[in-house]
Formats: sequence, C-alpha cells, structure tokens
Amino acid sequence: MKPLLLFPLALLLAFPLKQSAQISLGAGDIPAIGDAITYGADTLSPSISVGTAGGGQSWDFTNVQEDIQIVNNFITPIGAPNAGDFPTSNLVVEINDIYNYAQITVNEVIALGTVFDVFGSGTLTSVVFDQPQTVYTIPTAYGDDYTDVYGFDVRADGSDFGVDSVRYKQTNSAEVSVDAWGSVTVPAGTYNALRRQIVTSSTDSIWIKFLGFWTLFDNAESTTTTYEWLSAESKGTLAEADLDQLGNVESFTYFISLIPAGSGPVALFGWDELSPGSFQFNDQSTNDPTSWLWDFGDGNTNTMQDPMHTYAAPGEYTVCLTVDNGLGTDMACQVLTVIFAPVASFTYDQISSGNFQFTDQSIYDPTSWEWDFGDGNTSTMQDPAHTYAEPGEYDVCLTAGNSAGSSQICETITVVLPPEAAFSFVDQGDGVVVFTDQSIYDPTSWSWDFGDGNTSTMQDPTHTYAASGDYTVCLTVANSEGSDEACQDLMIVVTSVDEPLAAGALRVAPNPAADWVRFEWQSPSADPVEVTVSDLLGRVLHRSFLSPEQTIATGSWAAGLYTYALRDAQGRLLESGRLVVE
Repeated sequence: MKPLLLFPLALLLAFPLKQSAQISLGAGDIPAIGDAITYGADTLSPSISVGTAGGGQSWDFTNVQEDIQIVNNFITPIGAPNAGDFPTSNLVVEINDIYNYAQITVNEVIALGTVFDVFGSGTLTSVVFDQPQTVYTIPTAYGDDYTDVYGFDVRADGSDFGVDSVRYKQTNSAEVSVDAWGSVTVPAGTYNALRRQIVTSSTDSIWIKFLGFWTLFDNAESTTTTYEWLSAESKGTLAEADLDQLGNVESFTYFISLIPAGSGPVALFGWDELSPGSFQFNDQSTNDPTSWLWDFGDGNTNTMQDPMHTYAAPGEYTVCLTVDNGLGTDMACQVLTVIFAPVASFTYDQISSGNFQFTDQSIYDPTSWEWDFGDGNTSTMQDPAHTYAEPGEYDVCLTAGNSAGSSQICETITVVLPPEAAFSFVDQGDGVVVFTDQSIYDPTSWSWDFGDGNTSTMQDPTHTYAASGDYTVCLTVANSEGSDEACQDLMIVVTSVDEPLAAGALRVAPNPAADWVRFEWQSPSADPVEVTVSDLLGRVLHRSFLSPEQTIATGSWAAGLYTYALRDAQGRLLESGRLVVE
C-alpha cells in the first residue's frame, strides 16, 4: 500500500550550500512569509531520464507536460488552522487547503506535521509527527548523506464508519544522499542545481477500535525512490521525479515561477517590427504577471501576453502595458514611432522659359529625395528648381525614401524655349533669292521683311527683287514662349533690268583668278566709282573705290563663282559680271 501521507516540504524549502559543491546558495534563499512558488506536474508517466550520479551533469526536462499546477503559499503560523498543535513552527506552507508546519533553525529545516482532512469527513485534523522529518541539513553539499526516521500516529472519531475510533499510523526511514550536481533545464529555464536521491522505506497501518478493542484493519510496507534537484532560484526543489517499484518515473514535478513576498509585477516590454506598421510586442515584465492589458495608442487594445498589432497610419503612438499578478498592478508606457515607406508624388510649375520649380508631394514622411530631371542632371533637394538648356520632352522621376523603404514616380514634361532667329539665302541671279529658315528652339510662326516693302509668313520663302540695290532682310520667329529677330544686308543685282551705263571701260583680270584680281576702270569722268564683290549668298566680301584701278586679294576665298558690280556716286549700276576664283 502506498503511504497515505508524505510531507511535501521537499518541494518548498531551500538551503545554503557549501562552496565545494560548485553551487553556492545563501541563507537568504530560504522562502519567506508571503512568497508564492508555482509548480507544474506531469502525472502521465513522463518520458524522462534521471541520469547518473556525479559532478558536472546536465539534465534536460523540457519535454514534460503540465497536467496540473500546484501553488505553494508561504504564510505565518499566526491564524493558521490548529497552529496551537505546532508551538515551535515559524513557517506554514499552504497547498490547496493543506497546511504544512515547519521550523527553520540555523542548522536544519524540519517538518513538524500537517493539518488537513485526513479521513475526508470535512474536518481538519492535525497530524503531528512523533519524530520530526529532517527536510534539509544546513549546509547541504555534494557528497552529503544521512538517515532520517520520522512518523506519526493519528486518531479520529470513527462514528462515521460505524466504529468507536480510527487510527492511522505511519513510520518512515529515509536514506538521503546528495549524489550529483550540474545544470538542469526545465520549461522555465536552465539552473545550477544539486541532486538528492531519497530512498524511503514506509510502514502504513490502519486500526479500528470497536467495542473497546483495537483491531488491525490494513497494513502495508513499501519502498519508494525519489530524485530531487535543488536550486537557489526555486528556493528549494527545482524538480522532483517519483519512481515506481520498477524504477520507472511515474510522476514529475517542476518549478514554474516564484513570486517573492509582497512583490507585485514590474511592467516592462519591447517590440520587433515585422514589416512597416506591423509590430510584435513582447512582455518582459518581472514578478510573474498573470494578466496583461495592452493599449496600443491608436484606440486598440489586447489582453494577450505577446500580441501582434498593425497600425493603419504612421506617427508617434504611446503604447502602455498594464500587468497584474494578484499582489499588485503596474503599468509601463513607451512612445513608438511608426514609419511607413513613402508614396512618391510631385507637382511642378514653370517659372520662366525652361525654368521649372518642382515640389515634393510624397506622403508618409520621406527623409530622402532623389530627382532625375531626364537631361542627365539630378538633385537630392526636397523641392528643387531646374533649368533646361534645350527644349523637348523629358521624363522627370522622383524617388522618395525613408527607413521603411522607398517608391518612385515619373512624369513627362514638355520644355519649350523662345526661338532664336537665323536664316540663310541663295542669290539665284536676276533678283531671285531663296531664303531658308535656320532658327532654333522650334518656332511656330515666321514673318519675313525683304527690305523692298514685301513680306512673307512662309518658313522658307523665295523672293524676286525688281531692282538691283542693297536690301536689309529681317526674319522674326515666334512660339508660345516668345519671339526673336535676325537681319542681314543683301546686295541684289538685277541684270535684266539695270542695264549698265555706257560711261567707261572695265577690265577684270585675271578671270578666273587665283590669289588676286585687278579691276581697271577707264572713264572720261572723274566721278568716283565703287566696286563690290559678293558671294552667291549675297554676302559682300569686298567693297572699295577704284582710282582708277584696284587689286583685290582672293587667296583666302573659297573656290567658286562670285558677282561684282560698279556703281557711281548715285548708286547707279555702271558694270556688273561674274568672277571665278580657282
């Protein structure tokens, strides 16, 4: 028969350890009044190994399952049930309405007895040990061993069972040895610990008194083996494995948490950003809170321990965590900055011809800007101005970024510059001149003034002059951005109309010319005579007076056909002709 009562203080009380045990625990590690220690229990034949004896061991018990949870509350004997039966007690451990009385001295921790409903009658009965149980000797170290004998003899009224009295008697002899030390890992963490092996031989007997005589009702003897791992962090037993008669672990109890006396939780938390606006919050509170209330600062809340939350908009949010463990409440708040990757956008205004002001309109707080104006130029300003040197269509792109990412947008803009007027012409002879527009920057309208009272709006007109002479031709071009004018002087010779005056004799030689040509004019009149030489575009290359001869250098002229003309002081044509330069 398995013992009906085994004092559970082995799960409850800590002890100081000798330095030689490699693990040092101080006297302050003994549980204090007001402490609460929580254990989990795996009662479904847990698959674990207790390992071997010796130093420097390592035990991993992370695969255990929590079937039940046990909370040990450490209270004062004052006011505890039947405290008068244990006058030397200075600590009581309450577990589910079972009250275990203990005495802590400078040399040992001993169990004095327990108070509980022994017979299931609803009445609490004091079970006072006739020989106290030595829970721990102080100090306890690797290699220690001792034998402990303890037991009790309790009697109760037997009327509920139809007898005079009921008596339950138990005697125990325990062989205790501290046989190993090392590190132990349970679901709550990894701890340095000592291991004790406890082999207990028990004799249990139940007696009934009927008609004045005591009769043995039941009797059993058994031997049980228990392994305990002891640590400072758990203030006593960190883990306990109970073995059956075949040496198999039939139940396993392990430390979950310790709430120190009078210690409410201290709120603390952190977070990890999963993606822009999405956060994983992590409770980091101490003193084992049992409830959590999160306020994310945007009107949303959550009661999970480690919630995930997604914000709908960027900004600064005050996140608050309120925690409670039954002994107190605490709140911690932190400011969380939520950053979204920007969405790029911009507008622009034309300040003047080719000059544009660009304005960033991106949302979600960009911190960097990269502009590509499409003409090989860039800028990192938020709102840059840019001047284009040439008209045309340009793809302008803005990339806006911040720590959360970036985005890009592009727009095509059309750049129009005021035109710059320019033209050329070809004198085809007899007053016929072909004009060609050579203006730049895309004019859309043309206005020609040929200098003889005639005009044209064609881009490339042909004009016929009625008389020889010098004419100033002007071209005015325009577009949506403005206008410009260019003028050139032309000398027109119309041989079919202006017949030379027979006023003298002209000799031009050599013709064709190479490096020079000489003009000789013989006339009975002493009036001055002007000679001009022009290319076929009407540009005057030489102008001088004959007196009566003139040598003109032609070595720098391009080979080709040129025209010459002699005029008197009144501008009348005296002679004209062609000059060939080789």
